[in-house]
Parts: sequence; C-alpha cells; structure tokens
Amino acid sequence: MTFAYSLDGILYNLPALLVLAYLLWRRPVLGAVLVGAVWARVIEQAIPFSMHAVVAGVAMTALNGWRMAIGGVLVLYTAWWYLLQWHAPHSFWMGLGVGVAVGIIARIIDWVGEEGESW
Repeated sequence: MTFAYSLDGILYNLPALLVLAYLLWRRPVLGAVLVGAVWARVIEQAIPFSMHAVVAGVAMTALNGWRMAIGGVLVLYTAWWYLLQWHAPHSFWMGLGVGVAVGIIARIIDWVGEEGESW
C-alpha cells in the first residue's frame, strides 16, 4: 500500500484537498492552476516543495478572517508533518513562500480587475 492510500496519507492529504476544493469552487482558474501543480508534484515529481504549504499560503492571503484562519490551520498542520515528522524544512518553507506569492498575485488581479467580491 502506498502512502497516499494509507491512513496517514489520507489524514495528511484531506485538509489540503478540502481547501483546494474550496479554491476550485470559489476561484476556478486559480484552483485549476493549483491542481496542475499538485499533479506535477505528486505524479511527475517535478516540483521540489510542499503543495500543501502552497495551498495554505494562498488561503492565508485572503482578506477574510475565517479564510485566513483556515490557511493558518493548514500551515500549522503541514508544518507538523514537514518539520516534525519528515524533517524537510526546505520543502515546507519554499512551498509556503510560493503560496503566499501566488495569493498576492491573485489579490492584485482582483484589485486591477475589480471583479466584485474577492475570495
């Protein structure tokens, strides 16, 4: 049994998948980009950092308190896995930085486009 289908794998992946599903529903283009990046990370092994941290970083840049809180909880959850369980701090911090950058770009696009309520 691979890690992804083990109990630990399901516990690890479920929170990020729920946040990603929210992004797909609320911001389909950003969600699709993140799904493509997750595919590249998990299947192709082409991205050398945590996609969970990327998703958390994007969620933390929302200008809504509870969405930021969801991102913060996902950051703490991902940090527990990467820093304490797997001892891979580089992957965690790099992913978080990329996620915050992507979230800021999304905020700028919202601001420039003024497409109504931002996520």
